[in-house]
Amino acid sequence: MKIDNQLVTHLAQLCHVDFSESEQSKIKVELQQMITFLTKIESLEIDKNIEPIRHIVNNQIDLRDDIVAQSLNSSVAFKEAPQEKNNFYVVPKFVKP
Repeated sequence: MKIDNQLVTHLAQLCHVDFSESEQSKIKVELQQMITFLTKIESLEIDKNIEPIRHIVNNQIDLRDDIVAQSLNSSVAFKEAPQEKNNFYVVPKFVKP
């Protein structure tokens, strides 16, 4: 597959993006490199009897047991809070209206 300016322009329109001439040239080269790489991969002789890898590391992750424990009560949770009101942390307003 040959990547040309027309294809890059069409892809840009599909993605709703605009490219300068220099960006378009760079993208054209990079797309051509990707297509060349994928063509090389496609040409490899692969044994069809090999099971696909589901994960790079086939180790099972050891998870800790889910043990019910005492949680913090509000007085302990708010002890170090600079300001608290009705069991909520009070913080400075940071969203502009």
